[in-house]
Amino acid sequence: MTTQDSLQKEIAKLRLRAAGLELSGEEFRRQIQAALGPLSLVVDRAADSPGYATKAANPLSKQISGAVNPQDPIQKMVADQLRGGMEHASGGFMGYIPCGGLPSAAVADLITSITNKYSAFNFSAPGAAAAENEVIDWMCQLFALGSDAWGCLTSGGTMAMLTCLLAARESVANVPAERLAIYLTDQTHHSAHRSLKAMGLLSAKIRLVATDELLRMDAAELSRAVQEDKRGELLPFLVIASAGTTNTGAIDPLEDIAKVSRGQQLWMHVDAAYGGFFILCEQAKGLFRGIEHADSIAVDQHKGMFLPQGTGASLVRNGEQLKAALHEDADYLPEQGATPPKLERSPGDYSFELTRHNRAPRIKLSLDLYGEEIFAAALSEKLLLARWLFAELSQIRGVLVFCEPQLTVLAFRVSSDAETKRLLGAILQDGKVFVSPTQLRGEFWIRACVLNFRTHIEHVEALLERVKAFQEERARESKAVVQR
Repeated sequence: MTTQDSLQKEIAKLRLRAAGLELSGEEFRRQIQAALGPLSLVVDRAADSPGYATKAANPLSKQISGAVNPQDPIQKMVADQLRGGMEHASGGFMGYIPCGGLPSAAVADLITSITNKYSAFNFSAPGAAAAENEVIDWMCQLFALGSDAWGCLTSGGTMAMLTCLLAARESVANVPAERLAIYLTDQTHHSAHRSLKAMGLLSAKIRLVATDELLRMDAAELSRAVQEDKRGELLPFLVIASAGTTNTGAIDPLEDIAKVSRGQQLWMHVDAAYGGFFILCEQAKGLFRGIEHADSIAVDQHKGMFLPQGTGASLVRNGEQLKAALHEDADYLPEQGATPPKLERSPGDYSFELTRHNRAPRIKLSLDLYGEEIFAAALSEKLLLARWLFAELSQIRGVLVFCEPQLTVLAFRVSSDAETKRLLGAILQDGKVFVSPTQLRGEFWIRACVLNFRTHIEHVEALLERVKAFQEERARESKAVVQR
């Protein structure tokens, strides 16, 4: 037997041993069916499942664990995913920034995982590239960034922030970091600091601009800081504004900041990861006036479009600046010619990631199935729910609400940090509703963010009931002390 014959036999043996990886269509259907049973229960019951699994097991988790075959690894996997922790899919989840997880995105993910196209380049997956390009074009138009704008889909707000700031850095590529000045506030999301650190820009002068009583950047203070840094022979180059802060949902005065930016030749980046898609709502459009002048915008579809985590976007007014910051030629890739038509562009030319999840179908399929109007309606409902919650909390004796919500985040507290922590513990005790803590001007506050597409008035009422019950109990305690 020749060496070649021996190799052939060994290859045949290994192929036989690995054959289980190559499912038939019928075997694949069986796997999907095994998952669909418990997953259908999740979709049916998620709205009213607890927002947080306390020491007592989540009833939804119990129900699914009882319905699955523990010997089936697929069904066991579904049950294991629900074992404890925060339940972002729950209507009672109002902590941090909710990520609802539209089921339509799961269908899109199934399609992209099975077809498994490499979506970075048009030549490798023209359909996948066209889907991302269509979504990017839609967002550039939504924020009125102009015909030269372009961008890319990212894994979320942090990567979106980093991508945008890389484009900004390209605009002053030859200036040492030590000569640059950067402006933000103490309410700017910490992804900005992570991005600046990753880019080696912590040696730049990073200015914390003062905020007003609503924790919005003071544009007049920004202008003064820029003038002072210019006199100090620094190069002011970047301002990071917020369109919906995590702490209170504050929107910086974008139009005023844009005027300062244009006058002082600053790159204006807007972090709209949480708040950006509220621009779809007629009653909120005015809040975003000035965002159309931004040089770059970061948004998260896994927030304002309710998609699964891992879905964000970077948008840059001058798309060629983004490409210049990120594109590199490689010998094994086709040569780049002139910029192709928008729907034939290669997303990898505008993205920090090369090996990247094919995210566009999540967004495109959801838009194709439902249209912009249904997202606008859902977001408008959340705006009204937040306003209603504000009015109701304001009527409870002893409860202080930080301010009327601009979007859908409210911060509230009671008489002291210690008592506010007690209130938070009382709200979270049964896990039905989940809200999160924060610090505002050195004080402990509780924040509720109404954003999940499954959150409705009954979930907000459940939060109110817990606050009212706590205050009633405090009143009884105070009365008992006086009577002694």
